[in-house]
Amino acid sequence: MRKPKDWGVGVNTADADAYPHVWRVSAAMPGVDDECIPATWEAAEARSRQVLDPILARTAEGDAPTDVLLGIVAEIDGGLTRPLISAFSRYTLGDRVGDMIGLSKEPLPRPPIATAWPLLVAFREGLIPLPGIPAIVWTLEEALRRFVLLFLAEAQPVSIEIPDANRPS
Repeated sequence: MRKPKDWGVGVNTADADAYPHVWRVSAAMPGVDDECIPATWEAAEARSRQVLDPILARTAEGDAPTDVLLGIVAEIDGGLTRPLISAFSRYTLGDRVGDMIGLSKEPLPRPPIATAWPLLVAFREGLIPLPGIPAIVWTLEEALRRFVLLFLAEAQPVSIEIPDANRPS
């Protein structure tokens, strides 16, 4: 909820409250104790600052997917957009996470992105109240999401394996 709030994205209270509830249900199903699962955004932010933030660090597991994802796009454009994608990703994720996942620092595209993205979000949010627009926006965003998924999966079915044990040390 940090970035949507920063960008002025309208999230109604019911939807905002529903998200931590989904996390609570999802964590309770495998047996996580209720006192370990934040019930509100405020509690989640506090827990993150207390438990997660101090242990986050750069790892090979973070660098590898970054290289893979940026490499997929480079296959198409020969790496021309890599600085732009790195700058946009760093802007949306923040510098700390950008450093942790090995995103390059791109000083030239950063200022235009930081100026243009909030304007684009504000424009989109301004259209949402108009009749028929939510359905059109959903359709366009869903089409884009499916195209990206199709592209990233190279038109193959996506199979995600959930590990049932930790990596051996």
